[in-house]
Amino acid sequence: QVMEKYVTGNNKSAVVMRRIRDMASQPAKAPLDAVTVFVQDNQLDRVVEQSLRSLPPHLQGQVMEKYVTGQNRSAVVMRRIRDITSQPASLPSDPVAVFVEENQLD
Repeated sequence: QVMEKYVTGNNKSAVVMRRIRDMASQPAKAPLDAVTVFVQDNQLDRVVEQSLRSLPPHLQGQVMEKYVTGQNRSAVVMRRIRDITSQPASLPSDPVAVFVEENQLD
């Protein structure tokens, strides 16, 4: 936010310092995780968010990788969640996770 606007005025350093002080005095915003961004971008309801959060990260990614279309986006995403959870369990595509699973490492 400090650098979003062009700096004008006689004392440009003072303008920038004021912006920095204003930013420092504001409470820190928690960074948004991928699920929060996906839910907000697609205007999904609370039930869908909870269902999505209950999935392991690699399944969350599968649900969120496709664009959501339709009039009832929450229903579309819930269908994806049901489809993914009804499939037989598959190993995550992360090669390290596959190696750990195949070799039964902990």
